[in-house]
Amino acid sequence: MDKDVIAADGSHNDGVKRRTVLKLGVGVATSLAMGGTEVWSLVHDPKVAQAAAHGTPSIIGCDTWGARPPVSPVTVLNIKSKEIIIHHTEFPNTTDYSMQQAYKLAHDIQDLHMDTNGWIDTGQHFTVTRGGYILEGRHRSLEALQNGNEHIVSAHCPGLNTEAIGIENEGTYFTETPPDALLDSLEDLCVYICQQYGLNANNIFGHWDFTDTDCPGQRFYSMLPAFRRRIAWRLKQIQNIPARTWPDHRERTSGVVVQTIQYLLKNKGYTLDVSGDFDTDTDTVVRQFQTDQQIAVDGHVNNQTWEALVEPLHFGSTGDLVTALQSLLKRNGYDVTVSGTFDQATIKAVRKLQLMHFILPLGNVDLNTWCVAVGGNLHREFI
Repeated sequence: MDKDVIAADGSHNDGVKRRTVLKLGVGVATSLAMGGTEVWSLVHDPKVAQAAAHGTPSIIGCDTWGARPPVSPVTVLNIKSKEIIIHHTEFPNTTDYSMQQAYKLAHDIQDLHMDTNGWIDTGQHFTVTRGGYILEGRHRSLEALQNGNEHIVSAHCPGLNTEAIGIENEGTYFTETPPDALLDSLEDLCVYICQQYGLNANNIFGHWDFTDTDCPGQRFYSMLPAFRRRIAWRLKQIQNIPARTWPDHRERTSGVVVQTIQYLLKNKGYTLDVSGDFDTDTDTVVRQFQTDQQIAVDGHVNNQTWEALVEPLHFGSTGDLVTALQSLLKRNGYDVTVSGTFDQATIKAVRKLQLMHFILPLGNVDLNTWCVAVGGNLHREFI
């Protein structure tokens, strides 16, 4: 075996993963039809705990798949990674699940990122193929993961490249779900990353939680709550998950969630443009808001800042905050019109969102519902 095809604990393991992750193989599920999105909501079942024993994943290193050398040395930070961000490649959903296809995919991604995007190397840290192979993306990512106390600066998510692990998943998942082999390997990889960096399942997000993008696709994104539960059960550290985990936004993040932050700040009486870009002006206003609220002034919209910003909404509410909520729901695949009026369709969508995250489905938007609407998660989801 090539020396760079190694299990993450340093041992050799050439088996491709097995076991269905989110497809009802172990446990009970309810399927909710959500505007073309199917959501698997696993309930706690002893059989799920029995499925938690797995070996560490086999990861194919850059030298083995024949990566080009970086244009310049990658930057290594002496810090632990803080988040995991899930992507899809938006490449065709091939039925070629072979190792040869895995190698080709890794080359295609690197060529795109270096020759078209102008990056020094592959943008993400790891890639998972539809056949279940895991490959190192950016050079030295596997080394840093095994050390458990270093982070390789990447190029997969502006604003978070100095702290978040990026995982590309082969395929396009707007209307389809990933194959079981991919999900199995992704689960094993995420578990290992969490173990190495002291993370938990609440630290797993989708790409569009931080960036103006359609990645990782509505169908894949709708699977993340159940996927995180699987990770949490395997890590057996549910007690360490806080009541609410909000996405941590800061300069250079973008998208509908940043637009929501800007609407919330305007609602509090601050003056700024609602552009969807977390620019210097937004950073200035966030810091002023934090100063006024007497909370830590760092320009990051994280748990404490989010909870000082959001306001409750209900049927009949109108205005920019309803527009923000509807924009989030529509992006996630719910059948709503962005009208600025909290109507029956909005109630229906909110109730479905609440069910997916184990919130009593009353249709009102409280602190917990805002948290999951913007891409966060709740402790109650993992119990």
